[in-house]
Amino acid sequence: MTTYSSELKDSILTKLLAPNNVGVPQLAAQTGIPRDTLYGRRREAL
Repeated sequence: MTTYSSELKDSILTKLLAPNNVGVPQLAAQTGIPRDTLYGRRREAL
C-alpha cells in the first residue's frame, strides 16, 4: 500500500473539488494515482 503525503492529498483534493473540477480519470493519468483511490478521497471529502 502506497502512502501519500498530506500536502499531496490536499493538492489532489483541491483539483478534484469545485471550482477546478478536474475529472478523476484525467487526474489519475496525470499523477499515476489509481482511479479508485481518487474516487475514495473525493467521496470522503464530500
